[in-house]
Amino acid sequence: MRKRHRHTIYLCLAFVIVGSVELLAATAQPLFQDMHFRKGFMLGYPTASKGRAVEAVLDLDNPANTPVWRLCQWGTKYTLADAKCAKANYGDLYYENPAKGVTVGGKDSPNRDLILELRADVEYGEKARKQGESWPHVLVEQDACKLYPLDELKEVPFTIHLRLLYCTNRMTQADYNPRLHTGHFQMFFIIKNIDKASDQRGNYFWFGVPFRGSALALAVAAIIYIVSGLSFGLLLSTVARTLQEALMVMFLFFMPAILLSGFMFPVFTMPEVFQWITLANPIRHFLEIVRPIFLKGAGIGELWPSYLYLLAIAAAGFTWARARIGRTGLVG
Repeated sequence: MRKRHRHTIYLCLAFVIVGSVELLAATAQPLFQDMHFRKGFMLGYPTASKGRAVEAVLDLDNPANTPVWRLCQWGTKYTLADAKCAKANYGDLYYENPAKGVTVGGKDSPNRDLILELRADVEYGEKARKQGESWPHVLVEQDACKLYPLDELKEVPFTIHLRLLYCTNRMTQADYNPRLHTGHFQMFFIIKNIDKASDQRGNYFWFGVPFRGSALALAVAAIIYIVSGLSFGLLLSTVARTLQEALMVMFLFFMPAILLSGFMFPVFTMPEVFQWITLANPIRHFLEIVRPIFLKGAGIGELWPSYLYLLAIAAAGFTWARARIGRTGLVG
């Protein structure tokens, strides 16, 4: 059997400058702890539904270690909870199973500070990943070691160095599908309102999503998306007889469109019948264009199916609306 869509991703993350904040009083304060990962990790469960619950503590063979980093392994069939800490050259310590590996490099090791390895061929076997099938994650996260009010901060200097050691791709051009997630590296800062007295408590901002793609590709997508939205608005206006009816119909359409767009819940987690229904939702296709443009630098040539869906939705909407208007006698 020919092997398809097998990926081995080997990432080396090296934090060379400790993340910190500079207060308005011009005093630098640490923002994170254990920037070289020497205290190990709190291992999360393979399912994201467990939240921040800890399945196991990877203490790097030192029971005195108290980890501050969380290691997430969502979507995997092979948990690292049963893996044993092993030693390698240069003082490296690592945990490994058939599907993934985590290495903390020694003080003078060429592998410092952290290596994350994911072997997707073990997860998927001798087949391509299918639409709707979950994909494995290996990522690290940490809360700030001290909370600072924003109005006291001058800046947040932070540097990260990343090397891709290797990536094996056995997917042929004929198998290529830009909608199927394979692997990426991404970093986020999240600022969250935790003031118990605030009516905005729990709201947060995400930082660290750079624009990687073509402004032209994004502009074309935005124009087609707006046109498709106008076609739906025109169609809905042929149903409503009053402004109040139009507002009610718009509300009944808008909320399901958001819920079935993939913005709040991934499309692949929905029942199959709803996944088919989302194909008629312009918001879904616009999101499937915007995300790859922002995060992967994708262009129209890679995302043309989503562009075609948007064009088809716009054309169908205008055609249907004109037919209904013609039947009412408003158009000769």
